[in-house]
Amino acid sequence: MRKLLVSTLAVVGFATVAVAQNESALTLDGRNNTNPGAAALNQSIATPAVPFTNGQYVGQVTCNAGNPGGLGDGQVLRIMPTHVANAQHLANRWPNWDGDGNVATGNLQLWLQVNQDTDNAPACAGDVISSIGADFVILAPGEAGHPNAGPAKNLIGSLSYAWTAAVAWNGTANGAYAGGSNGDHTGAKAVDVPVNAVPAYDTTGGAVPGGGEAIGGGVSAYRIGTLTVTGGGRDCVFGAGHVAASTYQLRMRVNNLLITRTCSNASVDPGEQVSMGYGDPFAASGCGASPELPAVNGSTSGAMSTASDAVIIVLEKGDFNNNGSTTGADNGGYFAAQAASGLGTHKQHQLYLGDFNGNTTVSGADNGGYFAAQAATAACP
Repeated sequence: MRKLLVSTLAVVGFATVAVAQNESALTLDGRNNTNPGAAALNQSIATPAVPFTNGQYVGQVTCNAGNPGGLGDGQVLRIMPTHVANAQHLANRWPNWDGDGNVATGNLQLWLQVNQDTDNAPACAGDVISSIGADFVILAPGEAGHPNAGPAKNLIGSLSYAWTAAVAWNGTANGAYAGGSNGDHTGAKAVDVPVNAVPAYDTTGGAVPGGGEAIGGGVSAYRIGTLTVTGGGRDCVFGAGHVAASTYQLRMRVNNLLITRTCSNASVDPGEQVSMGYGDPFAASGCGASPELPAVNGSTSGAMSTASDAVIIVLEKGDFNNNGSTTGADNGGYFAAQAASGLGTHKQHQLYLGDFNGNTTVSGADNGGYFAAQAATAACP
């Protein structure tokens, strides 16, 4: 039986533990699955509601045919830029799940799905995820690897990360934001040192195969952390392609803590195979239907997802034609969103752009907020 002889807070140096191969998955989603009230009716992954059951964009079918609106449908986060001369980002509107009254901030929840490890010799038994080290890398328009030309118009102001209490880690570090605009967040680390209680490790409170909360489609996962994104300032040079130049890819990367699993038996494996993200939300479908493949090796520091694990769009409310401001030219899109909402067929981006009173619909009750946005946002900032 193997023993882990590391101190509880030896976070940075915890990189040599033997690991087991499996298909665990780390997935970012805009919903926290708590569904606390009427202002957040569309947060649930286990029991998704409109607009998530309708998809991200007009013309897009639902991502996951087996669980429409489930995991993979919440990987696009839309937030407003921060306004300097008016309070447009502080109005009551959808979504505002973090409850801070500021629509220039939004959360992406980090979920961990732990599957059985079955390809070792012998098979891993009494296993638990013993470490997670993850960085959150932002690819901005114009950067290498991003398909859209820059420069970015609406910026990301900052990222912050915090571990939740879903797993009883022995030691954690939240990491830090690089600073400036559109920077990375690095150094998120968590360690679980299982106690050697013969004949197996005591994994109480740890992340174990099949554990966590039900998230629909027969899947369970742990909501292990929250990444908060804050929109930055605006570029007042509006024009075609504005939304493309304010759309960011987020990719997860293994940091020097590594991502490891500990087995209570003599199982040996070259590394934990971790799927990062659910498909590719930046692709034409706008979402994923299954954990991303190929998986990365959690024992390889610097291994990064090959596709975007989330998409962050910094976009003005009401800017249906994506030119950077809300004007009368957006009326067609706005009233189309009202019509779709009346039929229950509205998409996520229509609700984001058109719901100004925060009641999770787009209707005539939003007209006041919409026309106020026209008056406030046509003149930058």
